[in-house]
Amino acid sequence: MTHPRHRIGRPALAAALLATALVGCGDATVDGEDAGWRSWTSTAGAVSGPLFVPAAPGTIGSGRALMVVLHGCAQSGEDLRDGVDWADTAEDFGMVVSLPNVPDGGVLAGCWDYYGLDHTRTSGLTGALLDHVDGLLADPSLDIDPDQVYIAGLSSGAGMTMVMGCLAPDVFAGMGIVAGPTVGTSVLEIQALSSTEPEGRAGCESLAGTASSSFATQLTAAIAGDFDTMVAQGYAHLNAEVMANLYADAAGLGGLTAVKLDVPSLPGVSPSGTGGLFYDAQGPRVSRISGTAMGHVWPAGNGSLSGGFISGQGIDYGRYLAEFFTANNRRVSGQTSPGVPTGTAPCDPWLDTATNLLAGHVGRYESYDQGYGAYDATYTSLLWTFGTLLPFTLYEGIDGRWYRDTANLPPALCP
Repeated sequence: MTHPRHRIGRPALAAALLATALVGCGDATVDGEDAGWRSWTSTAGAVSGPLFVPAAPGTIGSGRALMVVLHGCAQSGEDLRDGVDWADTAEDFGMVVSLPNVPDGGVLAGCWDYYGLDHTRTSGLTGALLDHVDGLLADPSLDIDPDQVYIAGLSSGAGMTMVMGCLAPDVFAGMGIVAGPTVGTSVLEIQALSSTEPEGRAGCESLAGTASSSFATQLTAAIAGDFDTMVAQGYAHLNAEVMANLYADAAGLGGLTAVKLDVPSLPGVSPSGTGGLFYDAQGPRVSRISGTAMGHVWPAGNGSLSGGFISGQGIDYGRYLAEFFTANNRRVSGQTSPGVPTGTAPCDPWLDTATNLLAGHVGRYESYDQGYGAYDATYTSLLWTFGTLLPFTLYEGIDGRWYRDTANLPPALCP
């Protein structure tokens, strides 16, 4: 499907952006690394950072894909360039990769301003990023297909990713949220779940406005590590739930079908964890992963040493996103619809299990009718039963909530 590239309330920018300054655009070696890296500056959006342009053409659609990746706090686009193997992924998928730096040092310690819901398509960092995308789309040498524009990010960059995906679902065909809080939250709400699914969904819809119809063809992937102590792990589950329900609404469905994701089979170095895929009749819409022994990092899965909020072990999440978005893009004509896989739905009545100490389960707790804890056991009752030193297991139902007693899980969905 084709979708309009011009945004609500913005004049047509193509002619003006063709004149945007491109600084140092000739292919050049960067510190001995791949010659495909360029330094790109948009005077319209005041956003600049490393840009990888593959020699390979696009693999689907009418041009190359574009992946915009937003760094986290105390991090830079150059860190993501040097610590993640974007070059091989970009060449294999015919994908331009842009790693913009937050302008002017960000709101604090290099953080993106994802806070709250006061974002528009024409101002602030959101307007700057949309101008950045427009500038790349307007450069004929990049040959980017507007139906294959994706955005991803880590931490504050992940929070900004969800803001951008909600604000401009017509621009972004997919978003990858790595250890990121839910749209509408503040800087003080990162370490404990401070939003609910209805609040997150309402916030996302309010940002989208009249572009909400584009949720019908958007994809989302969310991931967090079970060792993450900086951003509540439960946000990955919440973000996946928010977008799955938005997509189900856009498709006129009561919900999406949930199946287990075989995380150890994903690309990377010894990837491990649990996860789920959420389908409508045409195929996958949402991916959600909990990485085993993964902290607050971008999982690069390339075997390199870890550092700078990047892990060389586990899933190669950049490649996974490229695979997931390319295989399931709803906006490119001629794409095959895989449908829901037969026999892989969770006929066990749970998607995932997680065994940890009381403190290790904090990201899975939420406020509900009976108090604060797992969905069918209060924090107080769990503390009384297991203390603080005895591990215990929680089970994730197909509703995205965590339960102590398997008898209380909602019925499984099986095709």
